[in-house]
Amino acid sequence: MKLYLTCMECFSGDHWSYPAELQDSGLYTLECRHGHKTNISLQNHRYEVLFELGLNAILDGYYREAISSFTSSLERFYEHAINVICIGHDISVEQRDEVWKMVSAQSERQYGAFSYLYLFGCKDIPPKLPRSKIELRNNVVHKGKIATKAQAIAYGEAVMGVVLPVLARLEQQYSDAIQTLVWEHLANIREASDKVSRPVTMNVGSILSNMENSLTLEEKIGSIQKTRKHYQWVESNFA
Repeated sequence: MKLYLTCMECFSGDHWSYPAELQDSGLYTLECRHGHKTNISLQNHRYEVLFELGLNAILDGYYREAISSFTSSLERFYEHAINVICIGHDISVEQRDEVWKMVSAQSERQYGAFSYLYLFGCKDIPPKLPRSKIELRNNVVHKGKIATKAQAIAYGEAVMGVVLPVLARLEQQYSDAIQTLVWEHLANIREASDKVSRPVTMNVGSILSNMENSLTLEEKIGSIQKTRKHYQWVESNFA
């Protein structure tokens, strides 16, 4: 999976985009063909990026890897939801970080923390993966099962079926907390990149964001395929 970055200095007159490999830090350094240098922070949360990795894996025929990425995305979404609800109830960063250390090593503990916080914060029982999808995940991740394309797509749809309703509920009840978490995320990127100037912010289209969550999973895969073909054509004709 690649991101396509745009130079902010020549954006108005030159819409050339530059491919970049994903960075765990969320920080990207771009030097365009005119010599302008730009530092870019990726605003998308980790759970969004991991889900997009799963979609790209399906497109490339790596169905086992797609299920693994979707699983990681769901786990990081639980963390995201925990932080949103805690912020909404005035829990400080320091308190959240200290308690997170107690559960960070085990996904089951994180899921338990999410379930109870969602019940407390939203007064409702959170959606969960169907038993059949949990068994598929365990067989793929822990037993080396080779998944099919249909299984990978169905699993991704099941993860969306958990994330999107919770995300909509959080946006309804905790919109300010969500924005605070975005600023925390960007501040963490800036703090880790103190050797570069203040980066500009970029947000890429994600099926788990407001920008594109009306798409079905297969429609989003088709959109990714079209985008790839476009940039491949541009690179081959204008490189």
